[in-house]
Amino acid sequence: MQTVKVIIKNDGTGLEEALDRTTSFAESLNLPQKERIHLRLLGEELFGIVCAVTKEFSAEYWAELDGDKAKLTLEARTNMDPEKKMNLVDISSKGRNEANKGLMGRIFDIFEYIMFTPVDVSAFDVAQMQAGSVQMGCYAGAVTSSYIWSLDQYRNSVRNAHENNEAEEEWDELEKSIIANIADDVKVWIEGDKVCLVIEKEVHAG
Repeated sequence: MQTVKVIIKNDGTGLEEALDRTTSFAESLNLPQKERIHLRLLGEELFGIVCAVTKEFSAEYWAELDGDKAKLTLEARTNMDPEKKMNLVDISSKGRNEANKGLMGRIFDIFEYIMFTPVDVSAFDVAQMQAGSVQMGCYAGAVTSSYIWSLDQYRNSVRNAHENNEAEEEWDELEKSIIANIADDVKVWIEGDKVCLVIEKEVHAG
């Protein structure tokens, strides 16, 4: 089962419809009330990334059921010329909200980096990305059609570091994060000229 795809933009266009479709999706699955609320909260977190982009931006959004997992997907194309990408990077770096902290801020950083950095997305190498500890959830080396960042892997890396009295800030962010405490995983994918951000949550459809 999959919802109709909705075009959402960082000026707020389509966000209300997308959230309504997420709510209707959860209701159609006859999920327990707690899981319905969780999906809505995850949708709100995902849309927060869209609103955080500092320049003109649009993406497709949909929700779907894959086995016992609900997936909320944000998909955007990166097929813009290098000059436009450079302009967006410049504007974004100058207009960055310094309050954009926490786990969602880290996820936003890697998503924005892929979208607006003038690199060949078809051969993206996470080593090029200087985003601090967000690399803890990255997969080393160049990738072509796979996910390059996973919340599940990030959580495991931070947990292991925390046990060695390291990554205290990242551990604190995980404990406070809505998305880290509700979602089973968040993956950032590269598929050709598209970048996908997918939130996964195990559900119990009625």
